[in-house]
Amino acid sequence: MASPPSPLREAAAQASRTQAELERRLFQLKYLQAAADEFSNLTQPRRIIETFLLTALGLFGAAHGLALMVNTQTGQGTITQRGLSPAEAEACERNLSRIAEHYLPEERLPRRAELLAPGPEPDPGLLPADTALVLTQRVDGTYALLSAFGPRLSGEAFGAADKSALLNLADTLAGALSQNLFHREIQHLNAGLMRQGQVLEQAQRDAAQARERLDLQIFHLQTLYDFTRDLSPLSATDKLLESLLLTVMGTFGAGRGCVLLCDRESGRARWLARGVPEPRRWTFEQAEKLIYRGFQATEERRLEPMTAGFILDPAQALPEAELGFCARTAALFTVDETLFGLLALGPLISQPALPEASRELLRGLTINWMAFLKNARAFETIQALNADLHRTNADLRRTIAELTEARDRIRLLEVAKNRLRQVIRREVEQAGRFRWADLLGMLIIAAVLALVFNASSPHGIPLLPESFFETPAPRIDALTAHGMLTRKEAVLVDARPPELFNQRHIAGAVNIPAALFDVIFPMKLGPTLTPEQVVLIYGSTLSKRYDEELARRLLERHEQVRILGGGLSAWDASGLEVAP
Repeated sequence: MASPPSPLREAAAQASRTQAELERRLFQLKYLQAAADEFSNLTQPRRIIETFLLTALGLFGAAHGLALMVNTQTGQGTITQRGLSPAEAEACERNLSRIAEHYLPEERLPRRAELLAPGPEPDPGLLPADTALVLTQRVDGTYALLSAFGPRLSGEAFGAADKSALLNLADTLAGALSQNLFHREIQHLNAGLMRQGQVLEQAQRDAAQARERLDLQIFHLQTLYDFTRDLSPLSATDKLLESLLLTVMGTFGAGRGCVLLCDRESGRARWLARGVPEPRRWTFEQAEKLIYRGFQATEERRLEPMTAGFILDPAQALPEAELGFCARTAALFTVDETLFGLLALGPLISQPALPEASRELLRGLTINWMAFLKNARAFETIQALNADLHRTNADLRRTIAELTEARDRIRLLEVAKNRLRQVIRREVEQAGRFRWADLLGMLIIAAVLALVFNASSPHGIPLLPESFFETPAPRIDALTAHGMLTRKEAVLVDARPPELFNQRHIAGAVNIPAALFDVIFPMKLGPTLTPEQVVLIYGSTLSKRYDEELARRLLERHEQVRILGGGLSAWDASGLEVAP
């Protein structure tokens, strides 16, 4: 019969078991400490879960295990497994949502980790059949975690100490995940704030640029308004040129500038410069040649009426020797086919060349100015027509006064003639017979009295016509005149009265009677006649040389005047066209 164990042996065995338990717990604590340190160094939630699963499997010697983290709001999740067969792993992946619905319902999730026995399942196949432990826990307000472990490889059951260690490890995992998710959320928020800050900064930059553009547009509109207001009272071309140049130079800060204007109608070039030491005089040909060279250096090569364009390389197209300064900005403008010009600026104070926005302002100022220039030109034309009309009216009034005085003199001569006739008749009756000597004496006395009266009158009749002392205009034959008209080198004028012109005249001729020259010439011929054209005149009759009289009047205004030799008869005899 065996003797009962002694108390000493029992105490030693108990101490040995206690020591083994303490060593195991110390090992688990160190393992947990190492796992916590490793959790803190990881930045990806999936890596943290994988580390937790491997730590738990190694700590408890479990055959297999899996960990599932699910977003309770979206239902999406990830699963990590170790030791499962391919079929079991595939089944868990396929049934992920069902596992979450069964083990992780929102209303039953614990605040801390909690162990569950697998128990009977409503639908077999959610977890491996030999699952020994199931642990559920809430990670934070959004995520939940499920951990499942198979039996130990040693065959021992999980003790209370093992379960306690597993819960501590799960709490450490939850803390690490919460902290990691919190940091990630903070990073996302920071990234969102940085993006919003960048968007805000970009919006501020866009707002600043928009404000600058708006300020620039307001400045441009104000400049255009002020410029238009300054131009409104001006009607002289020279004043308009000065206003344009001073405004442009002041607006853009240019120390030197010029305006060159070519007028084909008058054959005149106008030049205005500021800041140039030696202003030069331009002929029309020189100015036109310079501007045409500038047109070749623009993008458009040709400008429509009331438009402006910029020269691409002003310094090369407009030599400094011609303008008197180095042009950095130059714009060409066209009012119409007969009026065009150039606006050039030297170096600017603030910048080497005009930016695009300032170029548009300069274009707008120039186009706005051209409208006033066109009106001024029309006004000057009206003034010239009015001056011609005033001169014509003065000539008409003088002619009417001369005709009135002539009529009065004729009336006086008629009275004198009647009285002289009565005296002669009376003397003849008294003498009883006619004597040629008495008649000759009376004629001599009458001639002397007439010469004395004509000499004393301020509007006396000349004894010889004025044309007697003037050089007559050159004459050309009908065929030469027809060739000049065909080549449009000349214009044809009929100097006869309208009634003779209407009866028969040369085709294409303009009727300008000599008596009405001052009235009809400015209206019919003056506006279209160029200095190079020749004026051909015909219209003499047996009693009147209308062509020579009109030629004398026309030579006062035009140099190229010729008389058609033989007139209408020579033209008709040459077989040329006559109307009607």
